[in-house]
Amino acid sequence: MGKYIVKRLFAMALTLFIIITISFFAIRMIPGDVLGEGANPELRAAMRARYHLDKPLVEQYAIFLRNFISFDFGESITLYPRRPVFEIMAEKIPMTLVLNIFSLIITIPIGIACGIIAALKKNTLVSVPSFVFASLLQYFFAYKLGWFPILLNLKAAFMSPAQLWSMILPVLALSFGGIATIARYMRAELFEALGSEYMLLARAKGLTQMQ
Repeated sequence: MGKYIVKRLFAMALTLFIIITISFFAIRMIPGDVLGEGANPELRAAMRARYHLDKPLVEQYAIFLRNFISFDFGESITLYPRRPVFEIMAEKIPMTLVLNIFSLIITIPIGIACGIIAALKKNTLVSVPSFVFASLLQYFFAYKLGWFPILLNLKAAFMSPAQLWSMILPVLALSFGGIATIARYMRAELFEALGSEYMLLARAKGLTQMQ
């Protein structure tokens, strides 16, 4: 078990390293910089020095990795000017945790139930990508019917009725992908269990399989 956990953590760290490396070099390949073409040379030089854009690419990458490891993600330029990105992310963590907890409360029991149904009654479930499901929820229940707000209400008091109401569609959208995943694993495990020797023996002794 310990080896499995270490292996998964290593794979996660490697995947994260590859993603941030690709992101770093992909952004550097985009023409232009943070100031655009209209800034005066003095301001441009000052900003390039502030964000280490005047240094060689390898040195920029080393600084980027060092800052990432120390959770220094820089400052927001347009959305929240001059505010640390980590501070902005920290403000969103409570709501993110709440959404995921509610999503798990829905995902686990429904996913298990769907997996059992899929194992006992083949070809009865249809898989839809979660982002498509989220768009359909927004279009029909928020835009067309107007039952729910299109966006999560972050201006309302935390966990107030208004905010909880606005969380229904996001929670359903988050749950959908997890339900499909759990149902798939549950279905596979049940198929394996139903085909095992002890189940074959039980059927031979008169136990009938559910249809």
